[in-house]
Amino acid sequence: MGVPEDGEEADAVLEFAFRAAATRGVPLRAARAWQPPPIVNRHPAVLALPETRGGLESAQQSDLYARLGPWRRTYPDVTVIEHIELGPSVEMLISLAASAQLLVVGRRSRLGTRYVGHVAHAVLHFADVPIALVPTR
Repeated sequence: MGVPEDGEEADAVLEFAFRAAATRGVPLRAARAWQPPPIVNRHPAVLALPETRGGLESAQQSDLYARLGPWRRTYPDVTVIEHIELGPSVEMLISLAASAQLLVVGRRSRLGTRYVGHVAHAVLHFADVPIALVPTR
């Protein structure tokens, strides 16, 4: 499952994923891909500094941990495996799908359109696993 950063979207995806994992009695892998801020992209040497990369990555880890907290309390029997990865979310999700029973991805809804977004679109085309697209606002 890919965990979006936006609170409302993340809650919809997390609720579906935790409920699905609890129903199936399987562990849940909560994954988040991240990109460094644009200023870091312009100065690759900054990303190479261990304390800088560690700081950016640990901030993502802390945010994911905090976002999962309420759901862990609601579903205490679900084992959660956290996964943080530097890089594009599409590549991460397709890679993780190879070992998943179900891939849960948020779908940003736009009124009057069937647009699913580039991440959902790519996952639908390339992931070889059942996919749950969870509509969000």
